[in-house]
Amino acid sequence: MKGHDNDPSLIGTDNPQTRDSLCVHIFSVSATMIGVCLTVLGLLRVFVNFSGIATVADDIVAVTSFAFLFSCLFSYWGLHSHDRKRLHTIEKIADTCFITGLFGMVIACCFVTYGIIPDKHANRQISGEQTSVQSSAPQHAE
Repeated sequence: MKGHDNDPSLIGTDNPQTRDSLCVHIFSVSATMIGVCLTVLGLLRVFVNFSGIATVADDIVAVTSFAFLFSCLFSYWGLHSHDRKRLHTIEKIADTCFITGLFGMVIACCFVTYGIIPDKHANRQISGEQTSVQSSAPQHAE
């Protein structure tokens, strides 16, 4: 029956089409989030280089990108799995990795927004020069 395929009451069941669809969504969004993490890392490096203020947010985003990578890999594996039981297990792992990545991104955003917990190596060398908050501030001659 053609109407049976589009029945909204089947959402959330063990319908293979629904499971494949969820794996596709996790796969595409987690791959996009890897790109977002890489962009954020690049922007944070520019911020650190210009301001001299270091934060742990770049470390959190780097770890978060691995959560999205694992989510992407597991959902890809789930797309190629033909065993329902294995598909369900792989999908749960991919979903857990994805949610973990989202929480990591939110935590990193809080660190960036509110300046919580600066990096313990705030006076570390960046691009071969010693930087600190005082030395990186622009000096205005009056």
